Amino acid sequence: MEETEKHSKWDEPASPRLKCIFRIVVVLCVIVLAAEIGYLIVSHRQMQAELNERLYVAFYTDQDEAYSVRSDWEELDDYRSEYDFNSRIYYGKLSKDAQRVYHFFEYAFDNRYSHILIDVRLIPQDVEMEQILHYLMLDSGMIEQNLSRGERVQANELVYDGLIEYRVDVEMHHVYVPGFEQEYFDKKIEALTVAKQVVAEMPTGLTDAEKARYFFDYLGNRVVYKDAENNGSRHYLYEALCEHHTNCDGFANAYSLLCQLGGIPCFEKVYWGEESGHTWNSVQLDGVWYNVDATSSPNITNEGWTATLRFRFGYSDSRQKNTPHYADILPVCDGEMQPATLHFASPSDATAHTKLWQAIKNSKQPILMALDTADKPQIKALMQTVCDTYGCSVSHLPYESPNGWFVYVLRTA
Repeated sequence: MEETEKHSKWDEPASPRLKCIFRIVVVLCVIVLAAEIGYLIVSHRQMQAELNERLYVAFYTDQDEAYSVRSDWEELDDYRSEYDFNSRIYYGKLSKDAQRVYHFFEYAFDNRYSHILIDVRLIPQDVEMEQILHYLMLDSGMIEQNLSRGERVQANELVYDGLIEYRVDVEMHHVYVPGFEQEYFDKKIEALTVAKQVVAEMPTGLTDAEKARYFFDYLGNRVVYKDAENNGSRHYLYEALCEHHTNCDGFANAYSLLCQLGGIPCFEKVYWGEESGHTWNSVQLDGVWYNVDATSSPNITNEGWTATLRFRFGYSDSRQKNTPHYADILPVCDGEMQPATLHFASPSDATAHTKLWQAIKNSKQPILMALDTADKPQIKALMQTVCDTYGCSVSHLPYESPNGWFVYVLRTA
C-alpha cells in the first residue's frame, strides 16, 4: 500500500497576502519602536534642559558626607528665623532678589548649616553675596560678624525620574560661615537664655530710654573688655553674656540682643580702618535714633586696653569720630542724650565741688566730669568733699585717657 504523506498547515507555503501582512506588521513595529526611542531621547533632552534651567540652592555641614542641591528654594522666599531678634534695618535696603539670599542665610543659621551653595543665576547683580551676609550679621543680635569665605564652584548632582538618571551641573556660589556650626550655635542659645533672664529681671515700669540705659549699665558693670587680638574665638555674644569678657563686637551683639528682647529697635554699626575697626549700636527711642557705644561705658574694667572714648550713651552722628560703613542706607542719629559735661582744669579748681553739686542736684541724668590733670586720690577727695558738704552719695569710676580724666557721676541718695 502506498503510504500517504501527512502535511501540517504550517508546512504549506504562505500566501503572498500573509507575507505582505507580516512585513507590514514588522515595519509598523520598527516604526513604533523608533518613535518610542525618539520620544525617550527627546523627553530625556527636554528633562535635562528643564533640570539645567531650574535654579538651585544647597546647604550642608562639615560633617555631611555629601550634599543635595534643591530647587524648592522658593519656599524660603518669606522665611523668618526662629531666632528673629532682628532689626531688619539693613534688610529693608535690599532688593527683592537680595532679600531672598538673606533668607537663605537665615535658614542656614537656624539649621546649623555652615556651607551654603547658591546658583549664580539667583545672585543679585546690585550687591555682593558677602555684603548680604554682613547685613544679616549687623541686623541680628544673635549672629556675630564672623569670617566667611565665598567662591564659585561647579555643583554636580544626580536626579532620578523613575529609572532614568539625570545629571545636573550648575555653577554655584559657595559661602562658608564657621559661626553657623553647631558648637557656636549652642553657645548662642546659652547666651540667649541669659539675655532673656536679664530682661525678665529688669525693673518694671521703665520707659524705653530707661530700658536702653539699663542694658548699657548692665554690660558696663559686668563685662570686661578684651582686645580682639587676644580673643581668637567666634563666641563674642556668649563671652559677653556668659563669660563676662569680650571685644566691641561682643558688646554690640549683646546690647542689640538685649534691646530687641526688650522691644527696642536696635542694630549694629561697623567701621573698618586700615589698622583697626569698631562696632557700636543705634537705638530708636520715642521715634528718635541715637548712637550707643556699650564698649565705652565708664563702668567697664579694661584688660590690656586704655579707654580713650568718652561716656557714649545716646549721642548723635555729629559726635561719632568715624563714619560707619553703609552710612548712606542707615537712619540718621540726630538725638542727643549725652550727660551734662563739667570741665575743670583739676580737682583743686575752687568752683569744682559747688558746680558739681549743682549739676547733681538739678539733673536726674548722669554727669560727665572731665579734668585736664588729676589722679584717682584727688578725684576721690573731690567726691568726698561734695558728699560731706551736701549730704549726698555719688557713684563714680574715673578712667584715664591721653587727654585727661573722665568721671561718670550719678547721685545715688
